[in-house]
Amino acid sequence: MENWSEDWIIFECLTGSQIYGTSTPESDYDYRGVVSLPMVVRNHLFSNFEQKDKWGDQKLPYPPERTEDRTIYELKKFMKICLDANPSVLELLFVPEKFWVKCKPSWLHLIANKEIFLSKKVKFTFTGYAHSQLSRIKRHRGWLLNPPKTEPTREGYGLPKNPTLPKEQLNAILSLPFDLAQSFWPYAEKERHYREAKNNWDMYMEWFKHRNPERAEMERKFGFDLKHSAHLIRLMHEGEELLTNHTITLPRPEAGLLMDIKNGVYSYDSVLEMAEGMDRRFEELYETSTLPNGPNFVKANEVYQDIIGS
Repeated sequence: MENWSEDWIIFECLTGSQIYGTSTPESDYDYRGVVSLPMVVRNHLFSNFEQKDKWGDQKLPYPPERTEDRTIYELKKFMKICLDANPSVLELLFVPEKFWVKCKPSWLHLIANKEIFLSKKVKFTFTGYAHSQLSRIKRHRGWLLNPPKTEPTREGYGLPKNPTLPKEQLNAILSLPFDLAQSFWPYAEKERHYREAKNNWDMYMEWFKHRNPERAEMERKFGFDLKHSAHLIRLMHEGEELLTNHTITLPRPEAGLLMDIKNGVYSYDSVLEMAEGMDRRFEELYETSTLPNGPNFVKANEVYQDIIGS
């Protein structure tokens, strides 16, 4: 929906390094917020506002007036994402007032009930996001140390120019026991290896073309992605704090550690060791946490009705 109003925003705040305590003079000012749609818009047949992002060089009504990243969520979507324990959205419930740029009473009502969104599910979502960061770090490190030299070709894998099997049939053959699919197995194996190599090449080229020059230089110097490594450790610390104390402290208490990671003080192996140690602790914390097994959906709906009815 293109026509919308800034007046619908019930909350907006700074996010990212500015609230983690890891910003530098070169850091961006990124914002996230929530809108509560008026009834006439919410009930309109053709309105479909859920999220607005990728604003580009958007002029803002507050300093620094321009930002590269501003995301606004519709209230219902925002609350559902919080109930799913999404780390990057759930943290908005804990942003201190000094980082707010807009707030209405309806937001105060929501965060006064923030405990309804919290559950042991954070163990899986926070470690899940952390593991995705770790996978990205390992993949990028592999490209740094041993970059693909040339684009894979079907001919190079002994395959005909055009595939003879659709992807679905290929996967079905590879899932069968060898004795049931042995006549197709040699071709299917070649096809699978080619597609994996081609996918790796395409991801590598996308990464190579769009790398930030400063981050690329840091990666070249230290051999791994320092920024993703800091995000990995931050996510695991936040997940631990939620399981033990039911909150996320901002700025982060371990901001000094995160800055050291971003500045290359810790080696790749040291970061992996940290992550593995924290991962093991999560199993114990999950068992001892006093968080409920799931969020309070009933109370969440009551809060939602309160807000849209006000």
